[in-house]
Amino acid sequence: MNKPEVLHGIRLVVMDLDGTILDHEKRIHPSVLRTVQHLQRIGVAYTIATGRGYASAAEYARSLGVKIPLIALDGTLVRGEDRIVFEMPLSRTAIQAIQETVTSVDAPMFVVFYTADEALVPLSTREDIDLSRWGARPEPATWTELLHGRPLRCFVVADREVLEEIREKILAQTSDVVAWIYPSEVYGYYYLDIRPAQANKALGVRVLREALGIRKEEVMVVGDFYNDVEMFQEAGFRVAVANAVPELKALADYITQRDHTEGGAAEALQLILGRHHDDPVSR
Repeated sequence: MNKPEVLHGIRLVVMDLDGTILDHEKRIHPSVLRTVQHLQRIGVAYTIATGRGYASAAEYARSLGVKIPLIALDGTLVRGEDRIVFEMPLSRTAIQAIQETVTSVDAPMFVVFYTADEALVPLSTREDIDLSRWGARPEPATWTELLHGRPLRCFVVADREVLEEIREKILAQTSDVVAWIYPSEVYGYYYLDIRPAQANKALGVRVLREALGIRKEEVMVVGDFYNDVEMFQEAGFRVAVANAVPELKALADYITQRDHTEGGAAEALQLILGRHHDDPVSR
């Protein structure tokens, strides 16, 4: 394990949700719940950084007893229950580029925009999409509504070759966004993730730690997937769970022996408890 001395000074732990804290059935492993209670006892703050929208992430945050704002939508939103600390909306140019592209492509697809408060669907021509799984309201949003609604992030679900076409066309029209195609662990199909070019989990971590008066060296992060890579650059100690992608493991100071279905995140947190001479928490 690299940099074990850093663990003495950790004041904030930021953990990914899907694939890190949650098991295959999207439940928090019991050992994680027990371990975060010990973190509270020794005065270490902790929160979630996730690609999910705020409403979905907040349910898990409440179960974990998180007391500080959480990072949602991959860093475009930092929010607590009573206030928005930070948000980075998509530009008007980006929204128009998305509209022009998806309405010109003749293929089944699902398009959803997330704001700080809700999920808005301007276009849905796929029958296999359950709106409730995306936290989206049942009535469609208009493009005019989206232009004035300060959406933070957009997802497009379609066949992979269609997504590649959409991505290429959008990036040819605007440099205001980054757009990547991912397989969805949560939903089981491919999606195109479109967000402001400067936004990622690292930005969310930086905004949060500065609001709390915490230095980068005092932050520990735990993750598993590609959208955690930037977050690993904004921490003094970096942990990849056993099921993490190789690119993340290559950046980690510690790789857990247990995966997300076995409480790998709890194993990571026990490193801090051990440095504080606290009792380790068993599975």
